Amino acid sequence: MTLNQQPKYMKTNILYVIMAILVFVIFLQRCGGGPKYIKDKLIIDTVITYDTIRIHDTIISKPKLIYQKKDTAWLHDTLYAPSGDYNTLLSQYNVLGNKFFSKNIYSTPLSLGKYGNATIVDTVTSNQLIGSSFTYNLNIPKEQIVIHEPIPLNRQVYVGGGLFGSKESGVTGGFVSGLYKDRRDRIFGVNIGYNPKGFTYGFSSYWKIKLR
Repeated sequence: MTLNQQPKYMKTNILYVIMAILVFVIFLQRCGGGPKYIKDKLIIDTVITYDTIRIHDTIISKPKLIYQKKDTAWLHDTLYAPSGDYNTLLSQYNVLGNKFFSKNIYSTPLSLGKYGNATIVDTVTSNQLIGSSFTYNLNIPKEQIVIHEPIPLNRQVYVGGGLFGSKESGVTGGFVSGLYKDRRDRIFGVNIGYNPKGFTYGFSSYWKIKLR
């Protein structure tokens, strides 16, 4: 026995069962079966990138004497004992003068590892530090945070239609329909159609299923 050959009350009962199942499915979806949504909360994707700032500079300063202690040990050193000969004494005097009044510049390089390097330059004359400078080349990591926010979901409306029929009878009807998608990715649809038995109408509801 086919569906068309069944009694009218059986076909009515089957229709009620199908409608009850659809109502039950829609009820489950509205009670939490659909996707979770938190109002006014966006899931953000944070990307941290690193850049390098290169700094080159020189700082010049004037040293300040904070302590001095005289050393008299050289008076008892035969190397500095004055000669009785005038010419030899004059030579000793010139050697000590050149040594004492010469300007000596010292460069001390310092490694700062991955952050660069530095150099200290000191100038000494007359047994005094008369100048000092500090030159540095620094590579300073710079952290840059890039935040990617998802595009907010917008409401969308779709309008369309279709035809239906069978191989034996060809096209027997058609329908027009509309779909409305809200900001929660839920879709609602309505349709109005026509077939040889008259006008038909329907309602539908869809929700997104996330696949991992």
